[in-house]
Amino acid sequence: MLTGPMHAAKAQAVLQFTALRKLAHTVGGVRGLFGDDRPTDRLGKQVAWAERATETYRRGVVELLDRMDGHLQLGSPPVDAVLELGVQRPWEVDGAEVATELERVVGGRIDGGASLAALAEQMRRAAAVAAPQGCAAALEQVRARGPVTLPMPPFPVWPLPLTSVPVTAVTCALTAFFAGPGLSAWLFGGLLALLWFATGWFLLGRRPEADGEAGFGPALPQAAPVYGLPALLGTVAGALADPVAGVSHDSPALVGHVVLLLSAGTCLASAVLGWRSAARRWRAKLTDESLHAAVEEFTAVAERAVADEWLPLRRRQGLAAAAGEVGSALTEVAETLADAGNRLFIAPTSSPRPARWPGPCRTSCTRSCAATSSRCASSPSNRRGPRPRPRCAHRKASTRAGSTGCSPSTGPRCASAGCSARPGTAATSAPATRSWPGCGPSRPRRWPRSARRRAAR
Repeated sequence: MLTGPMHAAKAQAVLQFTALRKLAHTVGGVRGLFGDDRPTDRLGKQVAWAERATETYRRGVVELLDRMDGHLQLGSPPVDAVLELGVQRPWEVDGAEVATELERVVGGRIDGGASLAALAEQMRRAAAVAAPQGCAAALEQVRARGPVTLPMPPFPVWPLPLTSVPVTAVTCALTAFFAGPGLSAWLFGGLLALLWFATGWFLLGRRPEADGEAGFGPALPQAAPVYGLPALLGTVAGALADPVAGVSHDSPALVGHVVLLLSAGTCLASAVLGWRSAARRWRAKLTDESLHAAVEEFTAVAERAVADEWLPLRRRQGLAAAAGEVGSALTEVAETLADAGNRLFIAPTSSPRPARWPGPCRTSCTRSCAATSSRCASSPSNRRGPRPRPRCAHRKASTRAGSTGCSPSTGPRCASAGCSARPGTAATSAPATRSWPGCGPSRPRRWPRSARRRAAR
């Protein structure tokens, strides 16, 4: 999934890591101690190159994830700025496919008996989940691993182990002693002492460090007292054993040569075994596998972010937008149907509070209705037949004036039986002989014909 600069940065990191691993395995060989292109001279530089290449790759992954997250969350930087780092272009989305999928999902929910409100809420949640989430978590994970470092572990100080110091003195003394008295003892013993000292000095100078080898100059003050002095003392002791201590031996010259060869072989074997042992201990301290694990981790994080967030970007945006629109439409439909159902099928829970009459109008209407009721009750005509319902003074006043009476369209009815006067209305016909506050025109009430005939008799 990573192409271009990102693929090249990863390949460079892997190349440097592989070269470091090979170089670390060859440093323990004897051949690596000689020649111009020695592993001991290049090892420290190779560690730095591998560390730098891995850190460069990590920074490239951080930059890629940062640009991806910015575009996913804010739309900036543009797509081309992300593509130039080495990722594929996001997949195009098929609108018909998105519509078909949403239609199938919504239809299945409705067939399953889900309410419109619940389905709208599910669509809104689906829109939030389907929207691009960004890659902030992956970005923080890669940032937390930096900077990548690979410390150069120190090589053992004594490649020729200190346990070889007594062996050095003993071999030099035996060589000088069996070489015979005189000059041959000093010559053979001196050659072996020089071999021990040169071997220790050579190995100390070839120790790999961060900027190359330790060098023979800095190694001389360490090699002289540790390897040179014991060898010299052993040679002196073996050469002076015959004339000073009186220790003599009757051995042929061949024995001296054999002892010299064996001592020289012991010196060389100790040097080879000691160097290989030191190299193994150094390789155990070199954490080169951490570079390989870091490269694999950065690659996995970047590829997962590209696969989950970047490539399906268009599809996720389309699904989120479509699901949000469907959720809004379902919410509107649910609200409309709920409002219509409330008006059609649900009875009002409480009646509106009736308007209160004004104080003067209410008092005047009450007194007039009471007076009219008492007059109607005491009328002689009403005693002979069935009494008609008492008429309100409002209606009588309107009838005398020739109007149509009070209008019952607004306000509460009068307290008197049969009065339909309501506050807030006004007469529309000729002015009445008496004005009733708050009363409007109404149709005069006529008595029943039978009641009028009985009243006439």
